[in-house]
Amino acid sequence: MLGLITNLDISFAYAANLLFMFLFPLGILILPLGFVYRYALICGKRWLVNLYDHSRSIICICLPLIIVSLAVCVGVEDLVICKKVRLDSTFLPDTVVIILFKNKMLWLLGLICFTLCVSMAISYSIIFLTSYHILKTLRQNASAQRTKVLQRQLTVAMLVQALVPMVCTAVPLFTFCITHFAKVPVLDYGSLAMALLNWQPCLNPIISLYFVKPFWNGLLHLYNPSMTTVSTLKVLPAVSTKNAGKTKRSVVTTRCSAP
Repeated sequence: MLGLITNLDISFAYAANLLFMFLFPLGILILPLGFVYRYALICGKRWLVNLYDHSRSIICICLPLIIVSLAVCVGVEDLVICKKVRLDSTFLPDTVVIILFKNKMLWLLGLICFTLCVSMAISYSIIFLTSYHILKTLRQNASAQRTKVLQRQLTVAMLVQALVPMVCTAVPLFTFCITHFAKVPVLDYGSLAMALLNWQPCLNPIISLYFVKPFWNGLLHLYNPSMTTVSTLKVLPAVSTKNAGKTKRSVVTTRCSAP
């Protein structure tokens, strides 16, 4: 750990590590919830939409995920030791907080890693399955082409954003676990792997701007006031071709252009 936390008591380092180990699995476990909701809306699964409308149902879904995350963070916290170390390396000398694993109960660490792997496999299976059905439904949808393109862009952006934790969080942690069990010294270069953690909050807005064209147009309009925004309201069918004509939905189409 680097930064201001190195100037505080070591108990703050334990608290920060505990918070991180709670939010890391929880963030991966709740990822499928947004995909399932979009799947329910786009694919017409009304019973799933009704499930999301009730707060008790959301609590019943989230409570087991919170319990699993708490179990993981409590188990890991009992296996680590935080201490301050003064570094005098090639870089500028500084004080850092290092996290070491205890040599006892390593089977528990392996069990926690296995639980995280299974949880990630289930979460990403749900994400890929719902994304496939969403894109398939959009191809068969009788709505306007612009609406289908926008929904497809949003789905792809969410899918890529869901892969960010796997690259920026899971890869560094699993790398450290593997090096720990293999007894490979990582020395100061371990910070290069952990640097991926800093990129996770930076990549999500970049992904949205890249994949979703209206976001990019809105950003251009913000920095280029000469662009004009034209909004039109049309009533377009938004159901599958099998049930076309039963339901209509109001769709707002926004177009940015230069004068």
